[in-house]
Amino acid sequence: MIDANHEADIRLINVNELSEILGISKRTIFRLLSAQKLVKPVRINGSVRWRFGEVRQWIEAGCPESS
Repeated sequence: MIDANHEADIRLINVNELSEILGISKRTIFRLLSAQKLVKPVRINGSVRWRFGEVRQWIEAGCPESS
């Protein structure tokens, strides 16, 4: 059985949702992504999505640069 926290962690969010979570513009998100300072997204048929759990962990870790 999957609990609610696990379901939230595996949920995929789009750039608009990520923008709201981080409090920055969509343009800034793509700049951070280009500079490898953001969690890597998942690309699905041309769409860009982020795993909410990875974003949450990244924020909790102090937003370190991606490798």
